[in-house]
Amino acid sequence: MLGYAQPSFIATAESNKQPYKVPSFFVRRARADFKAEYDSLYTLYFEFDGGPASGATLVEAYSQTTLLRDVLTFRLGKYIQPFSAENLRSSRGLETIERFQALNAYIGLPGLDAQNGVMLFGTDPGKMFKYYLSINNGINTASQGGNVKDNNSDKDYIGRFEVSPTKTVKVGLGLDYDKELNQGLVLRSYSGVFYDSINVHGTRLAVDVDLHAVLGKIGLDAEWLFADFSDTNATLHGGYLQASDWVKGSEVEGGIEPLVRVEYSTITAKNPPGPAATAKEIDGAMMMSATLGVNYWMNQWVRWQVDAIGETTPHFQSGGAMPPVLLRHISRPAARAPE
Repeated sequence: MLGYAQPSFIATAESNKQPYKVPSFFVRRARADFKAEYDSLYTLYFEFDGGPASGATLVEAYSQTTLLRDVLTFRLGKYIQPFSAENLRSSRGLETIERFQALNAYIGLPGLDAQNGVMLFGTDPGKMFKYYLSINNGINTASQGGNVKDNNSDKDYIGRFEVSPTKTVKVGLGLDYDKELNQGLVLRSYSGVFYDSINVHGTRLAVDVDLHAVLGKIGLDAEWLFADFSDTNATLHGGYLQASDWVKGSEVEGGIEPLVRVEYSTITAKNPPGPAATAKEIDGAMMMSATLGVNYWMNQWVRWQVDAIGETTPHFQSGGAMPPVLLRHISRPAARAPE
């Protein structure tokens, strides 16, 4: 049995046009997990979240069988789609409170996240290469409690490949293909203010590249996402660069880890189809942000996170750049759930 909670506090500058400028306390996640394993070959896992305002929802629920130890494992059920490295990591394992904005926009389509499907994955005996091949429904299931059958014949196809040339360096590549229903692609600030949006449909082809390196106590991370909606003449892209340093201790023994992250995100739309009254072009001006943060591990199970985020928005739809300050206290069990 596993579980963790993320009580949070957020406050923003007065220039922000959203209610979050009033300091607020809330529970971001409150999750309970169950995992059963037999002979390191068979796994049953499910997770529920009581944090959403709509009530408890099914986050993940799958069973898996290792057909060839390390090399080939079969998973069936609801799980996190293996496209983005940052999205594959549980919030328990994130060094920042927020995932990068382009990824949030892609998830919000919905483009990916926890979806029903089937996946094959594995690694080589030397654990230098790792692969994931996944087929999923690719629809939004949040409003139905997180578990519904597909509402169309198209499926979401995802492949991810990772290479670890050394024990401290990893490079990943994710590929995603789907046929979109008519949906809204929305790019917004970290406090929820709309920046740009457009309706997309038809073919969606996306690529995600990530790099992770550990140099002593210094960590370097980067990820970039690009999605092309060719039938709508629209694109989404963005990414981040991050550096962190353990100035004291470590995650296992408790310690302090400051970090800095810079990122950008943008939507473009050239001659989008549709009536002239509703179709609009988007020039691709970039929303950029910087995060200064610190992780304070009181011990290996409890962590405080504080992030200060500043954003610049060339043509912000709701006005006002806004530097929210987020603080989160995490309690978690003695063993991590599968990431």
